[in-house]
Amino acid sequence: MKVFSLTIIKQLLFWICWFCFLRFVFYAYHIRHLAGTETTDVLLSFYHALPLDISVICVLFAWYIVLVLGYFVYPARFWERVFIVSTICLMIPIGLIYAGDIVLYDDWEVKIHYKIFIHLKRPAEPFKTATATHVFVFFSAFIINIVGGLYMYYRFFRPRLNVFRMSFIRRLSIGMLISILSLGIVSIGMRGGIQPIPISQSSVCFSSNSFINDVTVNTLWNLSHSVIENLKSFDSNPYIYMSNEEAEQIVDSLYQSR
Repeated sequence: MKVFSLTIIKQLLFWICWFCFLRFVFYAYHIRHLAGTETTDVLLSFYHALPLDISVICVLFAWYIVLVLGYFVYPARFWERVFIVSTICLMIPIGLIYAGDIVLYDDWEVKIHYKIFIHLKRPAEPFKTATATHVFVFFSAFIINIVGGLYMYYRFFRPRLNVFRMSFIRRLSIGMLISILSLGIVSIGMRGGIQPIPISQSSVCFSSNSFINDVTVNTLWNLSHSVIENLKSFDSNPYIYMSNEEAEQIVDSLYQSR
């Protein structure tokens, strides 16, 4: 159990460290935006970012809960490989999103949001408008994100699991108990605590510099929140509040002569 607990803690620390690394890469590329900025603000952004980072990590940990239950049902060393492969599979799309955020910030000057998926409805469009520099920066950032993350993971946070001996009923009972408790903790972490109002972007914004605040907000959290808040915008115009016929009737009534 001690080895298992250490593995879970290491997974948590890895994601915190990797999100810090991704934030550092973003700062490094957009360093020109830091002109005239206090160094303390840059350093504090890593601290203030923790609540949203942990909120995202709790979402990712929902999958780890399934793995934990599987490990207790059938304890074997191959679960180490399952943890590793699962983590890498999560890292790849996140690395792509962060790389895209680095490139898009040059043009949008805001965090990547739901409109990226609207653009991707026409896959050829981004490639036609992207310059060679954009493509190079995107793939370079992606490689740096993944290679840096994998180095940290294998060097400091690689999971180690042992095969413990106990009856199946006891293993299943402990696994179910840990899964249920973990699900409760993860649910609280997702919303940022037990306070009445869930966590939001404004919860981590602390600087008078909008760029610092943008970098402080977790990119994955911002994108997910943006998609959820704008689901209707994917298939319809969000500014249409009535039918054309109803709108015409209202306009005609305004111009009727008395």
